Amino acid sequence: MSTINTTYTLPANFEALGPALKKVSKSCRKIKVAVMTILKIELLLEELFINSVGHGYEDTAKAFIWIHLEQQENTLLITYADAAPPYNPLSASHYCADELNETQVTLEENQLSEVGLILIQNSPFALSYSYQNGRNQITCPIPL
Repeated sequence: MSTINTTYTLPANFEALGPALKKVSKSCRKIKVAVMTILKIELLLEELFINSVGHGYEDTAKAFIWIHLEQQENTLLITYADAAPPYNPLSASHYCADELNETQVTLEENQLSEVGLILIQNSPFALSYSYQNGRNQITCPIPL
């Protein structure tokens, strides 16, 4: 059985997202991760990436995102990191429909970012957040 222990360092721009997801998917297939699980991983990483690029970094010109994949026994440990200001998407609040009405914020204005937070917070994986060495880190253990 193949094992993986690799880090992908990506420029923090939307054009890097597609190629990054392809690399992660290829690595997952290499160690026989189920197709449905790979799709869930891709969705999670896409939402985290969009959050970092669209909301986290003020200047993406020299910014990076790191995705580390490491197989540990019967677990694939995925660590997603950025160097944006500290922000924990797992505990961030998002507007419910009533709050949107109260704050005069339209659903259209917040729809994309709110859906992203909801998807991250309701991930089927046991996610954890930490801020270490100037980086936001989301850790995602995936049973193999």
